[in-house]
Amino acid sequence: MNHADATGQLRKAEELVRWTCGERIRFLWYRLCLTVQEMAYANGRMIEFQMGLTSTDSTTDRQSRKTLSASDE
Repeated sequence: MNHADATGQLRKAEELVRWTCGERIRFLWYRLCLTVQEMAYANGRMIEFQMGLTSTDSTTDRQSRKTLSASDE
């Protein structure tokens, strides 16, 4: 499911029920926190990529980590 689908479903959920002020604020705060977490994760991954710490292929990245940890032992 992509972000646009999820956003559409959230808007539909908001319209289906009656919200108290506190519930609406809590729901919007939760959505904001999730969005900020996603942005922070994406930003961190982009910085890692730009610094050359990760490859574009995540399976290669995992394999290289296993090789490094095996050589440390």
